[in-house]
Amino acid sequence: MKIHQVHAKDRRNRKAFIEFPFALYKHTPQWVPPFRNDMHGIFKPSHPFYGYGDGAFLLATDNGGKVLGRLAMANNTRYNDFH
Repeated sequence: MKIHQVHAKDRRNRKAFIEFPFALYKHTPQWVPPFRNDMHGIFKPSHPFYGYGDGAFLLATDNGGKVLGRLAMANNTRYNDFH
């Protein structure tokens, strides 16, 4: 298994990060998918969240490149400072 960070300019891994839950939950009728455009927005430095917080995105893949999982980490410094 390999774990690597997904960067905004890495189109292939960014797409794999966004598409993973669509494949994982495609046969789950209770799943409500997010808007893909909104998901692409989280990688843009101009996203409003990055004005007061930081984020990182990771993909776990097998040795053949198949996505096994994903992880999004967010540090909302404004919330943390208040609490």
